[in-house]
Amino acid sequence: MLVAVFLTIDLFIVAAVVRSAADATFGVLSRRYPAAPTTPPSVRRNFASMKADWINLGYCVHIEADAVHLHLYPAMILRWAGARTASIPWNRIQIGRARFFGGYREATIDTLNVLLPAWCLPEPKVPDPATDNPDESDAAARR
Repeated sequence: MLVAVFLTIDLFIVAAVVRSAADATFGVLSRRYPAAPTTPPSVRRNFASMKADWINLGYCVHIEADAVHLHLYPAMILRWAGARTASIPWNRIQIGRARFFGGYREATIDTLNVLLPAWCLPEPKVPDPATDNPDESDAAARR
C-alpha cells in the first residue's frame, strides 16, 4: 500500500515537471508564433534534440525548416503535456556560435536561448570588409 502511494505521488511530480517544461518552451513559442503551413522545399527530421534555456528536450522535437519558418513540432509526450506546434519566422532567430563539434548551434528566439541541430539553421552571415562598408551605407541612409 505504501509503495502505491509513493508511485502515485511520483507520477504527479513527473507529470508536473513535464508540463512545466512544455509550457516554458513550447508554450511561450506557440503563443508568439502559432503553427503555419510549410512551404516546399523543406527539410524535416523527427525525434531531434534541442535545449531551451535550462530545459533539455532530448529526442522530443520534430524539426522542419523551410524558406519562411523554422517549424518545431512537439513529440507525443510533450503534446500530452499541452505543447503545441510553433512556426518561428527566420527574421526572429539570431544564430550564434557552433557547439559540440559543430553538430549544434546556439540561437536566440526573442529572449529564449536555444541550442538546435546545426542542420536546421543557416550559417550566420559574416560581414565581408571588402564589400560591406558600414560608413558608406550610413552615408547612403542619411541622404
